[in-house]
Amino acid sequence: MINLNNGHTPLSPGGASGGRTEYSECARLIEAVRRYLTGADVKITEGTDGYSPEGLLLIFHKGTSEKNSPTRGAEIFVPENASAQAQYRAYRLLCALCSEGAYRYKGVHTLHGKSPFLKMRTLGNENAYLIKAGYIDCREDNEISDRECDRIASALSQEIMKIYKEKTNENYS
Repeated sequence: MINLNNGHTPLSPGGASGGRTEYSECARLIEAVRRYLTGADVKITEGTDGYSPEGLLLIFHKGTSEKNSPTRGAEIFVPENASAQAQYRAYRLLCALCSEGAYRYKGVHTLHGKSPFLKMRTLGNENAYLIKAGYIDCREDNEISDRECDRIASALSQEIMKIYKEKTNENYS
């Protein structure tokens, strides 16, 4: 199972900027990714629904910059107990997200005690990834989202399928 989770809901849409919300931007990217994920069992969820120890969990978010400190780019977070192999998979997902001049690469990070993503931080799921695909209040990231959404979704879904197939093979070996 591949769980594509929008980190926000319509009732809790996250940050907003210039008529955009984190919820609507992530929903658009998730739908584009879903279209490319053929041959896999895909489930789309919102908020903390779908945080399951089974399958591949990809939680989509947009970032928001701190006051007077504009930020841009993409990064991926893994649970604090993630193995080196899970961190490498996160790196591969991030490379797909940042490929061919899309988002600026900001790295793979382990969620820590101060993280607002507490539930994901302590998940026992070795295959949970929080994907921060740009910043909602960054003009450059929004332009990339608009111009490159389909290409980013294609590259990201290809890497998701590779990881999904690897994990499926590992489960049976």
